[in-house]
Amino acid sequence: MPYIAGRLLKITLAIIAFVLLCALALALFLLSSNANFLKPKLEKALAEQGVFTEILGDLNWSVYPVAGVKSGEIQLFPSAARVDTEKLASIDSFNLQLDLLALIRERELRINAVFVQHPKVDFHIGENGESNWQPVLDAFARDTDTEDGEPAKRAPAEPEKASDNSNASDTQIAIERIKISGFELSYTNAVNNSNIKLRQTDVRLDAVNLNGQPMQIALNSELTFAPYPPIRIGFESTITQTGAGAITFASTRLSAVATEEADARINGNIAVVTSPALNAEATIQLDELNPAAWLKWMEVALPEMSNSSALTKFAANANIQYRGDQLEVAVLSATLDKTKLDAKGTVSLQPELPPKLQLTLAVDQLNLDHYLPPVPQPDESTPTPPVNAAPESADNSPLNLDALNSISGVINLRAQKVTFLEQNLTNLDSDLTLKPGVTTVTVKKGSLYEGTLSGTAKLKHANTNNQLTSEFSMSGLDVGLALSSLGLYDQLKGTMNIQINGETQGGSAAALTEGFSAHLTAQSELMKFEAVNLEQVYCDAISKLDNSRTDKTWEPYTSISALTANIDYTSAGITINSLATRVQGIQTDAMGTFNPTTKNFVIPANLAFADFTAAQKSCPLLNAKWRSQRIPVICEGSLDTIGKDVCKLDFKRLSDKWEDKFKTETKKASDKVEERYKESREDAKDKVDERAKDLLENLVGEEKSKELGDKLEDGFKNLLKRKKSEK
Repeated sequence: MPYIAGRLLKITLAIIAFVLLCALALALFLLSSNANFLKPKLEKALAEQGVFTEILGDLNWSVYPVAGVKSGEIQLFPSAARVDTEKLASIDSFNLQLDLLALIRERELRINAVFVQHPKVDFHIGENGESNWQPVLDAFARDTDTEDGEPAKRAPAEPEKASDNSNASDTQIAIERIKISGFELSYTNAVNNSNIKLRQTDVRLDAVNLNGQPMQIALNSELTFAPYPPIRIGFESTITQTGAGAITFASTRLSAVATEEADARINGNIAVVTSPALNAEATIQLDELNPAAWLKWMEVALPEMSNSSALTKFAANANIQYRGDQLEVAVLSATLDKTKLDAKGTVSLQPELPPKLQLTLAVDQLNLDHYLPPVPQPDESTPTPPVNAAPESADNSPLNLDALNSISGVINLRAQKVTFLEQNLTNLDSDLTLKPGVTTVTVKKGSLYEGTLSGTAKLKHANTNNQLTSEFSMSGLDVGLALSSLGLYDQLKGTMNIQINGETQGGSAAALTEGFSAHLTAQSELMKFEAVNLEQVYCDAISKLDNSRTDKTWEPYTSISALTANIDYTSAGITINSLATRVQGIQTDAMGTFNPTTKNFVIPANLAFADFTAAQKSCPLLNAKWRSQRIPVICEGSLDTIGKDVCKLDFKRLSDKWEDKFKTETKKASDKVEERYKESREDAKDKVDERAKDLLENLVGEEKSKELGDKLEDGFKNLLKRKKSEK
């Protein structure tokens, strides 16, 4: 037995020595041989698959201490011609390092590192919509097809059987590091005329695995998106494959730096599931950035704004979810300068249909004046243009409203306070309804000048013929606050109800503004005109005439009650079609014109003093004749210089009235005189006829006189007929 055991030991050692010698010989062969003899074989094998390459650099391999393959420059072409101008991609060098001990001991394919130096990719799409990579893509597609061109069908996989060997384990794949240096991408698309370039791109991936362990990725690159200048971008994230078709991006950071002022940083977490359907959820935070600096980088010329700090601060955080064909904004909080915005809603993304929005926006306060051009200050050195100078030509460039036709849905906007042209609209609740060809703004409620506002504006946009119609009502409007806020007047106080219907049409903003017209009806129960007390003016005038005085203490205003008005507005000015009211008891009806630009007005009015004088107690009364008259007055001037003498007797209308009355009275008198003359003449004729009759009877007798009278009457009638026929 000891002899047999010794023999077996010697045989075993001999076999081990032989294996080691063979392995050593193979290693020496690999280390000493030139691997370039494999280059044509590799190129031929790839060419047979429709992938045409050219390995220009040397091939090298190593076995110990780290097994690996190293290659020099490799180029990829779309055809066997290998024309340099048609090159699809290339790399300067490729180095793969493999850990053999981990593969032998742990059955783990562990790649220590993969280094790719200066890869270049050229991808362009021609005017026909095909890319230069189409031959390569077709080659890969052929690999998945059968001989008949149909996709290959795989047999159903049999269920895996549980292994009885508890020590057995599947081979794991792990790459400690992948490093790509100097990557360049050139992408052009002749169909949509886009041009994108990536330069100086470095990519690093650590702990790459397929067993659900976290992996780290870091990227830095220079991105050029024509026609904009280059921008530096950075990306970092921890990637984890959480299941079949599921992946998460944790602690993700994206940065973009265009200039010293134009930089942006986004932090967040993203989860993506690709099977059975694409679902994704992202929680992101956008650090404060400068929108104006980014627009300047994009070479977008911003107009001068009244507030130098406008459009310089923006930040946001959001939770966004994608489910099937719907994008849901679960939470969105943003700040623009000093405005806070909260939003939530959904965006439906159906194929071949415009996006459909269902959003709710809430704003605390928004001052639109900050984003408007500053109000020009008067320059005394600049000569004032003549009154009849031709107006500056308006911008009649057509409005581009294609964006309104590309989306549909409803956006609800609520705002605590919106300031526009120094006017405040508070507690706004409105809907913006978007449909192809029609955009509607519905103000469900709002507060303007302490009154309530509601109404609808509808814009029908169709190429160069846009039509805007609107209908708004305001109740409880504070007239004094409105006029003083608009810089028109500050001596009229009270509340008013207003109904406004407006319309316009045109292809440009200038045409819509110039052609806007509105019809306004107004009603007020009571207002106060604080510039003067008309009753006091009346009594002072009467007192001066009869040299008397009154000791009454007058209210510092004129009361205006039961007012109704019908007014039209156009770009040429305001026309008061009718206005009826009681001014301190004086029944007044008026009409006229008002120019908001110059603040000049011309308002002819008629005053009836019946109720006014009947209420007087402190000064002499007008007599009954004057109380029964409607006295014409004319009020004209400017709101800037309005005073007690703004309204005067309208002598022209008064003289016309007296002239008409004189003509009427004269005609009445003339008619009366003529009537009396006719009556006198008839009486005289009757007397003459009676005397002539008596005379004839005395001369020829009663019968003869009657016969003669009939003949004379017939002859007179025939004479009249003859005269008429001659005429």
